[in-house]
Amino acid sequence: MSIFSTALAVTSFLTAPADTVLIGEEIRVQSTRSGRRIEEQATRVEVVEREEIEEKLLMRPGSIAMLLAETGGIFLQSTSAGLGGSAIRIQGMPGRYTLLLADGLPLYGGQPGGLGVLQIPPVDLESVEIIKGVASALYGGQALGGVVNLRARRPGDDPLAEFILNGTSRGGRDLVGYAETPLGGGWSGSVTAGLHQQGARDLDGSGWADLPAHDRGTFRARAFHEGEGGRRTMVTAGAMTEDRLGGMVSGVSSLPNQGFRDGVDTRRFDAGAHIRIPVTVSLGGASLAEIAFLDLRGSAMEGRFTRTFGAQSGVVTTRGERGVRFLEASVSGLKGAHTWVVGAALQDDELRHRDVPAPFFPLDFRHSVPGVFVQDEVRLPGRGVTIAGSLRVDRHDPFGTEVSPRISALWPGGEWAVRASVGRGFFGPTTLLDEVETAGLVGLRTPATLSAERGWGGALDVGAKWGAFEWNAVAFTSEVQNEAIVIPGEGAVGGFTLGNTPGQTEIRGAEFMVRARAADFTVTGSYLLVDAVRRGPQATSPVPRTPRHAAGLVGVWEEHDRGILGLELYYTGRQPLEGNPWRDEGRGWLHAGILGELRMDGWSAFVNLENLLGVRQTRWDSLLRPAPDPLGLPVTEAWAPLEGFTLNAGVRIRLGGGPEEHDHH
Repeated sequence: MSIFSTALAVTSFLTAPADTVLIGEEIRVQSTRSGRRIEEQATRVEVVEREEIEEKLLMRPGSIAMLLAETGGIFLQSTSAGLGGSAIRIQGMPGRYTLLLADGLPLYGGQPGGLGVLQIPPVDLESVEIIKGVASALYGGQALGGVVNLRARRPGDDPLAEFILNGTSRGGRDLVGYAETPLGGGWSGSVTAGLHQQGARDLDGSGWADLPAHDRGTFRARAFHEGEGGRRTMVTAGAMTEDRLGGMVSGVSSLPNQGFRDGVDTRRFDAGAHIRIPVTVSLGGASLAEIAFLDLRGSAMEGRFTRTFGAQSGVVTTRGERGVRFLEASVSGLKGAHTWVVGAALQDDELRHRDVPAPFFPLDFRHSVPGVFVQDEVRLPGRGVTIAGSLRVDRHDPFGTEVSPRISALWPGGEWAVRASVGRGFFGPTTLLDEVETAGLVGLRTPATLSAERGWGGALDVGAKWGAFEWNAVAFTSEVQNEAIVIPGEGAVGGFTLGNTPGQTEIRGAEFMVRARAADFTVTGSYLLVDAVRRGPQATSPVPRTPRHAAGLVGVWEEHDRGILGLELYYTGRQPLEGNPWRDEGRGWLHAGILGELRMDGWSAFVNLENLLGVRQTRWDSLLRPAPDPLGLPVTEAWAPLEGFTLNAGVRIRLGGGPEEHDHH
């Protein structure tokens, strides 16, 4: 669980940013079109607020990995011991079921090796909104496991600039800059840029780079306009370039895998916009809404990559392009106790390979998915019970028509609140499963013949707050059928085929959180239980690399004018492993860390001690296998930290900004 408050919120049916507004101690969510208090919304969404983002920014200025890894109910799972990629797993669901958005737009698309999470600096984020569980009725076929929406900072009334210089004991360096300013005529803008570097590190002397090397540059510009009657415009454009290289480090010539390269060079460009226009909606002369808006959203992402994989004598280099294009139009309105939304969307996702060596088939695909949706949220008279119903119909090429319903309910009770939801959804699998990306994006022996993955899920949420003490408990369940899998090939050709597993994957679990505050101190405790199994025609087995137990205890002292001191303890329990030559079950471990920041006028100095106990998978087992696995991988999967103890320290400089900005910092 995160250090600061993880509030309960709600998101709209659309892929829109939940434009939360803090009014005193009250959060209102505007994207639901109701303007109701956060406590009155039916759908549960957790909001990681700016205070916690500020803290995680000091721990990892170059990416949002730390921010997500230490959020309750989320497990950031390594997808590649060579490239260091990570997937966002929500409540035990596979990482590919999590939809990652920026201001409600799919700006980042799909990144090879799960690297997208590692390529997004958090300095320009205002909040992170997380929907847990089946969310296809809300966001379509890419959100079977949940949604993570990154919401950008909105510029204030005065120009502001921030710079962060950071270095780590493992050879990492970060330089991040952020600036915002009014532009006149109701417009304001912001710019974010970063340079990030990491040297390859072989921590156990095996010859394999436990930390891959990378050189990355990022840039993003945004413009915002606030007009009369709720008219709003947001326009953004961004770019990222990264060269990442892992595998065997030089100088260990006696090793059988000497010269094995595992690398990817990535170039990504994106642009997007969201326009909101107040409108009048009527039918037959009768008004359908007291307040109504037309929302138009669109984005495009184009990425190019060059992937190298294999031993020196047989290294394979492939080049490809990935494009994601998105359009959406919707009308929402408020009429009495009803808040309704209707709309249509179109998303196009494409992968194109330039060169694939014989005898393998290209992993190319193109998925075009038009969809229509409707939602109605109504507050019943009496005790204020709120019911929200959603229905979405997508025409997925090539998987056909999919219908995704969802219903949620809220029973408020003063200091108490009970929420329940149940929904059905689907996922349109691509050829880019984690195992495929890890093995170099090449090796398909037959054309892919995949079917849509379908599932359902439900949750019951109970929470209460009494003054400075609050707690929350969630019980959740989900089932997925037709899960896509990789089937290794046999014989001299090797490679793999793709298919759907028979049977189903069942996940049951619970989350608990308690938090207490006293003056400048905050203490948070959390616990997550996940029971995930695959039931096949002949046998039942646990889902690999899914810890059954996880817990956290965090204590923080913060005084805005002086600084922050935090201590965190996170426990990750044992997890079943698959195809690991050294063990069938991973060990549990305890992660401990201390963060301190000393704040002065206009600047601060910080130091973060991460993984104080030095937990590292290679202290127990070697990453290198006795022989490559059927996909050609010379290393095992990463199921525990690989970097060990790490110290990072740096300075943060702040120029300009109004008094409210400095108070917030």
